Amino acid sequence: MTAEPDVTVTELSADDEWLIVSRDGLLVNVERGGGGGLTNEQAIAIVQACGGAEEASRALVAAAVEAGSTDDVTVVVFKLGA
Repeated sequence: MTAEPDVTVTELSADDEWLIVSRDGLLVNVERGGGGGLTNEQAIAIVQACGGAEEASRALVAAAVEAGSTDDVTVVVFKLGA
């Protein structure tokens, strides 16, 4: 456990459709010793197949657990734009 958060600052554009905010348990992460999780590409495909933010959040958590993530899988998805 560390008190230093991993923070990324990214400018959004008008073309961005979704924003995924998550703990590291969602994604495959070599730095934390591996374990299951999703690739960025898998997460994007899941979100794009969903109709709304809540559905996308639930689908991402389920997919990460199914992929074998043993870490905390916390996800919030925001649908951007109209």
